[in-house]
Amino acid sequence: MGAAGPRSGMPPRELGWHWGAFLAVLLVVQVPRLSGATRGYLDFDHAYYPAAVTIRHDPSHLYDGATYDAATGRLHLTAPAYFVNLPIVAWLFVPLTWLPPPQAGGAWLLLNIAVAVACLARLQRRIGPASPTTRWLLTLAFVTSGPLMNALNLGQTTPLILLLLLLAEDRLRRSDEVGTGVLLGLVGLIKIPPLLLLGYFAFRRRWHLVGSAAAVLLAATLLSLCVYGWTLHATYVDVAIRAHLGTALAAHNCQSIDALLARLTTAASVASWQPVVLAPAVRIVKWLVVATLGFVCVRRLTARAAVGYPRMLSELGMIMCVALVVTPVYWVHYGAWLLPVAAAVAGVAYAGNAVRGVVPILVAAVLLINFPVPPPAIIARFGDTVWFRVAISHQLFGTLVLCGLCAWSAAHAAVHVTQGSPP
Repeated sequence: MGAAGPRSGMPPRELGWHWGAFLAVLLVVQVPRLSGATRGYLDFDHAYYPAAVTIRHDPSHLYDGATYDAATGRLHLTAPAYFVNLPIVAWLFVPLTWLPPPQAGGAWLLLNIAVAVACLARLQRRIGPASPTTRWLLTLAFVTSGPLMNALNLGQTTPLILLLLLLAEDRLRRSDEVGTGVLLGLVGLIKIPPLLLLGYFAFRRRWHLVGSAAAVLLAATLLSLCVYGWTLHATYVDVAIRAHLGTALAAHNCQSIDALLARLTTAASVASWQPVVLAPAVRIVKWLVVATLGFVCVRRLTARAAVGYPRMLSELGMIMCVALVVTPVYWVHYGAWLLPVAAAVAGVAYAGNAVRGVVPILVAAVLLINFPVPPPAIIARFGDTVWFRVAISHQLFGTLVLCGLCAWSAAHAAVHVTQGSPP
């Protein structure tokens, strides 16, 4: 979610420098793809685009990239990427199928770049009375975001989700619970981890918000079922959900608790996306970690203090961090959703004159989250070494540190932050 504080009075010209700098970097970095020198967007080319073509012509083949064996609980991958959304979500990409794959991928990349710039613009407007240095640090965090660059290279929907989350935060700040819920419902249709945010709002008894999100999810699911039938949706549940229950991915670009444990306790390759089964003792360790995180969240959420807007943002950031690390599949590009969370923590630290104590830790967390995916040659060379299998989980460690900072921020927001909208 976004940063604490009122809408910024940042001059348009100064804001334009931030937009321009970020846009220039994105375009320069993506020149090889836009010029055709580097081809392919793995997720777009092998998941979203084929799904959009299939949903128009033969929906029964929508999930052909993976086969789930219910008897063994194993997922067999037959393609480098496969579609893992509700059937109806494939229609989001249908307009791009009027273009050939290379041009469609380029168009999706340009759209994602525009969305990323819009996300930075919204955060710059929302960080309140920050210094020019703080604003450029925010822009630098976007420019150096390995997760965001990974999302652009893969042709992912992550930037779109980030924008929807920021728009939802804007509606929440304006006390528009129905609008917030609708946007979060749309987010939940595309990506599962942010759905845990609805659990937070249910805890806070924001029933209009939860109800509107549930209505969007239910309406879309029923429409999808009516159009495409139960069998196709049963396949979706198998390959997207059941296959990852009780299993883990050792892949280098998965940053969940499960992934770290899989890398440490199995011989699975960090270049493999085949789910592996964790030993019972390892699963106990995982649930002990999850229980600890849950205990921290409950203690923070039940603290006797006014639930003002800055505290709510900090708590939402904490829930987002937990949602990412406890889900079996926390892809690297999901880390882009934590940029607004870091901005919110910085806003509380700035307002509470705690910059010296908090910002160095926050910078360390952002660096761990933003570190880019290593090249294939590095992965192939060091993938079997213990130190690398631990180090490759840097985003998980950064997310856990950021989660702790959100807990601190929530505890101090009601005391130190005097600006912000009422709950």
